[in-house]
Amino acid sequence: MVRVITQETYDDVVKENMDEFDMSPEEAIKEAIAQFEAQGVDLSNIIKDLNLNTGEEHQVSLTVKKLKELSNAAQNNDEPILEQLNILVFISECLQVIRKLTLDDDVRVEFGKAHEHARELGAELLDTLTRLLENNMKPPLVSDVMCTIACLLVRHELCAVAAERGAAALFTVLADNYDDVTVVHQATKL
Repeated sequence: MVRVITQETYDDVVKENMDEFDMSPEEAIKEAIAQFEAQGVDLSNIIKDLNLNTGEEHQVSLTVKKLKELSNAAQNNDEPILEQLNILVFISECLQVIRKLTLDDDVRVEFGKAHEHARELGAELLDTLTRLLENNMKPPLVSDVMCTIACLLVRHELCAVAAERGAAALFTVLADNYDDVTVVHQATKL
């Protein structure tokens, strides 16, 4: 029989390892995983990278809660929420496609055209992406937008355009989301 624990139990053991045994967070996590695996506990439902000292829920937990809300909205035929979700998913997928178009994926060619593709896409889409950044300053979409802009900034003139049109929005995003590691990480790429 497989044993299962809750996220709270796992978090408590990690914190206990840190407090009582004076371990670093990484050591406490490794020790907790080893303890539970030795006891035959299934950790597949556990978020192992603990959000220590933040007092906030892990991003995965927040996403699951949001999905449950959206699922309830779907059962109640709450069209505006579902429409908004569909738009966000579509935008996120489009941004992902743009980023993939800037990669060299043909290993048979010595020199790919990723730079040219990024330059062309940047010239065409930078205005649109900076407006999208100005209008969507909350995660997770803001991270996708900044990551996509960073992929397109391959020439000085494109960097100048982005700085001219999106610098104020970037500072606002950083000010509003200074506690979100993903957003700050993506912002540092710009």
